[in-house]
Amino acid sequence: MTTLARPALHQFARYAITGGAAAAIEYGLYFTLLYLLGRDTLHVQIAHSTGFIAGALWVFAVNRFWTFRSSGAVHKQAAGYLALLAFNFVATNALLYLLSHHLGLWPELAKVLVTGLMVAWNFPIYKYVIYR
Repeated sequence: MTTLARPALHQFARYAITGGAAAAIEYGLYFTLLYLLGRDTLHVQIAHSTGFIAGALWVFAVNRFWTFRSSGAVHKQAAGYLALLAFNFVATNALLYLLSHHLGLWPELAKVLVTGLMVAWNFPIYKYVIYR
């Protein structure tokens, strides 16, 4: 392994750990609210949105200080992060709705698939745009 690849691998490992913790927060709220509220269309969206926002707050703070060890201007990073968050919020809600209500997937499975897609597009955006 080259000396350049090792830091990137460690950074991705920190990203994965941070994301795993965020997923625990997000999914914990999502499943709890689905259980408490029910699984109709509105409740799935409320459960997703609440978990999404709680996980997003965690991700910004931990990725900034630990994963990417950024010392850049927090207001600029927060603005970029909020723009990405807004896109992620709309895209994941739309995908969740499509998968669970139009394609008939269980909301729990749809949530896992949607999260996987979001993880894939977020890392390069964080690394090369937001926390560079």
